Amino acid sequence: MKTVPIADGEGTIPLRTSINKVLGVFRHHCGEIASVHQPKGKRSHTRYLICDSCGTDQCGGKPYQAKIKANTYHSIEALQAAENAVLTVNTDNETLSDELTEETTTQQAESLSDDKPTDTAPHAVSTANQGSDNETSDLTENHSELSPLPTPNDIPVQASSDAVSTVNSIPTPVEPKQNAQTQAPKTMRIGIFAVIGGAIGALLAVAA
Repeated sequence: MKTVPIADGEGTIPLRTSINKVLGVFRHHCGEIASVHQPKGKRSHTRYLICDSCGTDQCGGKPYQAKIKANTYHSIEALQAAENAVLTVNTDNETLSDELTEETTTQQAESLSDDKPTDTAPHAVSTANQGSDNETSDLTENHSELSPLPTPNDIPVQASSDAVSTVNSIPTPVEPKQNAQTQAPKTMRIGIFAVIGGAIGALLAVAA
């Protein structure tokens, strides 16, 4: 697209050969920058566009005409600056929206974390232990109130009939018999003592 500087201002506008002067520029729906013109005669209250890609656009609908009038800029540079400002605002809004969304998500997560039920397991264990300790204490106190157990010496021993029968059935130990070899030396010693005794007696008789 060929451009020319504005005669009485800053910036440029598209170069046109139309008999109707260029009023400004407008971003056409095709994406190109179109020049805005005003016809003469009975349609002088309307605007038409000349686009390098689409040609002349003479749409006369009121909504479209209102859009053209509201978005017509005096130069190409002014149009681009306005679009860049809008783009910056949109980007900032998107960034802010993302930050708000992230912050909201974080707050919701923290809220859910705070709403979680308290972990009662340690308390339950502590309570159970306390209950067990109390029961043990109660049992100890109850046992201390009972009469003392009898000592082993105080408990009578009752032998069963089977035990008595077992005792009676134990054989009496039998002394071992002396064999002939053991008795023989004893007999010989007795005989020798008898001979010696007789000899002594005889000597006593002779001496008398």
